[in-house]
Amino acid sequence: LYLSGAPGTGKTSCLMFVKKGIEAAFSFAFINCMTVNTPTAIYRAISKELGLSAKAINSKNIAQVLKNHILNSKTMNVLVLDEIDHLDTKGQQVLYSLFEWPHMPNSSLVLIGIANSLDLTDRMLPLLNTFKFQPKLMHFLPYTKDQIVTILEDRLSEAQTDGTPVISPMAVQLCARKIAANTGDIRKALDVCRRAIEIVENRLTRQPTLQATSDDRCNPGSPMKRSSIIQKVDVQEISSVLSEVYGSRLQVTNSSAGSTTVTLPLNQMLLLCTVVLMKKHCKTQDMTLGKAYDVCKRICKKRDITFVDECSFQSLCKLVESRGFVQLKMSQVPRLTKISLKMDDGEVELVLQDKAMLPSILADTTVLYK
Repeated sequence: LYLSGAPGTGKTSCLMFVKKGIEAAFSFAFINCMTVNTPTAIYRAISKELGLSAKAINSKNIAQVLKNHILNSKTMNVLVLDEIDHLDTKGQQVLYSLFEWPHMPNSSLVLIGIANSLDLTDRMLPLLNTFKFQPKLMHFLPYTKDQIVTILEDRLSEAQTDGTPVISPMAVQLCARKIAANTGDIRKALDVCRRAIEIVENRLTRQPTLQATSDDRCNPGSPMKRSSIIQKVDVQEISSVLSEVYGSRLQVTNSSAGSTTVTLPLNQMLLLCTVVLMKKHCKTQDMTLGKAYDVCKRICKKRDITFVDECSFQSLCKLVESRGFVQLKMSQVPRLTKISLKMDDGEVELVLQDKAMLPSILADTTVLYK
């Protein structure tokens, strides 16, 4: 069996999960091929993993000793070669031998190779097909956005306190969408979340601790103790980490038709249209989140579109900011936070799938007023 797929798509993890359920009936040998570089080292590493004696492992003819063990063993032996593309020996003789052994009469060997490239066996071992030793192929696709969300939510549920999520749902969605659009590497998604949590934890440790409190109202001159609230990771922290990894501006790609397109959810497109409308007809000092929410809500009401509440709208704005489309100038009062466009009108038209949406909204200035 040959497992292929990009890094972080679950090849090794899936195999280890299966191993836990069946290992009692098999003898397992797991070799990372990056750690062995000579034929003798390879055979000795396999022999050690399969539990052969020290005498057998140190035998001068270790390849033959291992082969005899596989032919005479009453227990099935599962050999997993991770990073198999790093197993580079003269003429690939070791790999050809290992792929041949499962096909020998009375063989007790099950061979599983793991690497990134889909065509590795055809490219590195072209004679396998000639000898009819070609392995079965299983390709692991990159994780989709929904799959990444499911995995992150499952991991994060273990760390919840009183039902409060460690990372907000909107931030999880942002992380999943960005990772899925780039590599689909679940390890990167987990690393981004881990780093974002560290940012929040470091911020909390830097906050001064109040010594005296007036919770019992006996000492009104002392500062009030702050309630013990676990601060969750939000869009801003996830965006910051993603910017370090991928850059702040969303990467656009060329479609098969040759035009450049970006996939945006409806709410984000409506927000962009709203900001463009306000930019054309409102003064700079009026470009606030509160105003944008009111305008966007009227736009949706006229079109019978269900829109988010004001709290979710603020998170939506942070999400669109993280993609490099708008800029927010934060205020202590959320509704007074300034919002401005970081792209020209032509770029906005570029990212809208519904090309009629922007002209339609720009033509209706009545939504700017109550």
